[in-house]
Amino acid sequence: AQEVFDFSMNVELSKIQFIMEAAELNSALSQEGLRTDYGLHIGRTLQKQIEQGLLGNDLLNRLIVETTAASDARMGGASLPAMSNSGSGNQGIAATMPVVVLARHLQVEHEKFARALFLSHLIAIYIHSKLPKLSALCAVTTASMGSAAGIAWLLSGKFDTISMAINSMIGDISGIICDGAANSCAMKVSTSVSSAYKAVLMAL
Repeated sequence: AQEVFDFSMNVELSKIQFIMEAAELNSALSQEGLRTDYGLHIGRTLQKQIEQGLLGNDLLNRLIVETTAASDARMGGASLPAMSNSGSGNQGIAATMPVVVLARHLQVEHEKFARALFLSHLIAIYIHSKLPKLSALCAVTTASMGSAAGIAWLLSGKFDTISMAINSMIGDISGIICDGAANSCAMKVSTSVSSAYKAVLMAL
């Protein structure tokens, strides 16, 4: 993981510029999920609860709402593409949107945004590569460990923070099983994103 981190920090920006397409595509999917009801419309429902004062409009809930809305749209049949990770649209969404929301919140410069997003996707791929070819594990959890790495780096700039956050997440959500590609994937996305941010705050 240290080598993955070092590569993400030092590779020429021009060689990883393509990763910003993940932000563009998955953000459009998120906006579509918030526009109308798809699947379980978890993100849209939580957004309504924010508007009614039952949830706070804080950073954690923005991470959950905007990431989950993209998964709602993806699984609910929206005719928009998702940028995938490890062959999965939901994994791509989980590795992308938390970093997008935080980068926007922090108003980070373009290069820092791109490196955080690249780090997230690369860590997600690295962890996924350790899984067997066929597994009952929900890999949205491991993709969210990637986003934990990206947001931990944006907030701290330290590899140690990333490492501690991932370790905490493994202890938290590694037992979630896959019940097949369905609308319920979005529920697992919301759980995994929440775990990622909690783990980063603990690591900080």
